[in-house]
Amino acid sequence: MSDEAPRLSLFSGKRGKWLLGIGFAILVLVQGYAIYEQGNPFNDRPFDGETWRMFAGSEVPDNPRGKMATAVMHEVLRPGMSRAEIIEILGPPEVAAQAGGINSWPPIRYRLGMWSGERMHDDWLEIFFDAKGGFDHAVLIHP
Repeated sequence: MSDEAPRLSLFSGKRGKWLLGIGFAILVLVQGYAIYEQGNPFNDRPFDGETWRMFAGSEVPDNPRGKMATAVMHEVLRPGMSRAEIIEILGPPEVAAQAGGINSWPPIRYRLGMWSGERMHDDWLEIFFDAKGGFDHAVLIHP
């Protein structure tokens, strides 16, 4: 019989399994976020109003507007901004729905180029307004 005490490992028993599980979960989350950021073509460039307006109406697949979309959504557009304020910053939209129906403030759309999926269809930034005509939210549309 040996007089040596049993060796306890940091990763033995229930505590060790929990630590390994938590470590693995953190690794998966960090890796997933890295893949998401790398694979998101809409967040590679800060907003540049001159470039944005220069590409109005452009059907170029690599339209630089696409890379500015996240910056527009999170840094340029603010709750309550009027349609006129948004158009002053971004220029006239490519598509503006007609007023009427349930919402008297229809959304407006800006073409972003072909950045998502198989790059066969245009991506769009669609901007929605609340009942008072103030900015409510914006979404990226990938047909």
